Amino acid sequence: MTWGQTYSALWKKVDEAEKKDLPQTMSKVLQQIVDKATAEKAYGQLMKAELKNAQVKASVAPDSLKPAVEALETRCQGINDEVLRIVYQTVLYRIHRYNRTILEKEPQKPELTAALCAKLAQVKDETYVPFVEVESDSKLFDHDLLSIVGQELSAYQEMHDYYEKTGNRQAACLTALQVVESQGIGDDFIHKIDSLISRYEDLPEAGELAISRINYMQNRGEDEFPIEETVGYARKAVDKWSAWSRISALKNTIKSMTNPQFSVSIDSRISLPMREQTVSLHEL
Repeated sequence: MTWGQTYSALWKKVDEAEKKDLPQTMSKVLQQIVDKATAEKAYGQLMKAELKNAQVKASVAPDSLKPAVEALETRCQGINDEVLRIVYQTVLYRIHRYNRTILEKEPQKPELTAALCAKLAQVKDETYVPFVEVESDSKLFDHDLLSIVGQELSAYQEMHDYYEKTGNRQAACLTALQVVESQGIGDDFIHKIDSLISRYEDLPEAGELAISRINYMQNRGEDEFPIEETVGYARKAVDKWSAWSRISALKNTIKSMTNPQFSVSIDSRISLPMREQTVSLHEL
């Protein structure tokens, strides 16, 4: 019986079985989570368990993955519930995407229409911890299924459009950043980030935009962005968006960039007894 057990307890069993290298036990418990989540319409848990189970099967016996996926495809075709169907379509997309050599089939990416986004956003699941936390917890997305499915499909633009339209500016801010980052880090990256900052600067979540900007400045190097400029911007960001949950990332950046540093060079790599060696200190 699994109905009296919490998802946390079941996932703990999965973790314990994984540590003991017991894939059959893992698969058994994962199926229990699937059954429980299906009955309770806990779609996030369902998706996570199905994906984990496929991963387990592929690692133990790659040949067993194909019939398992075919069974999922058959199940998906018989589902009338649109929300449950998109969950399984997302699961299948992810499995195909990361197992192309085994399945020999191109993944079909589900389309998140505006109407489907609205429907997914109405489904809440506070028991689910996302695979990829968008630099925060799921409260910013009101624990909705759209944020879970959208992340799995990398449907950042569709998510952003929905959250912007419905007035969830915190979620709109974070997904807008994902849209920009998914377009690649080009020469116009800072311009795009600054445009987002001007739109969402009243929100604590804009601190995540500042983190992305600082990361870009560091990666471009001191020739383009001197340390003084990068540190100065980071300090202003910390002061302005101190309420953001990940602002400590900028504090750590400031600390690492301002700590005293120096380099050492020696005149010979070989040290001989009773022989003097010159040690030079640089950048003190």
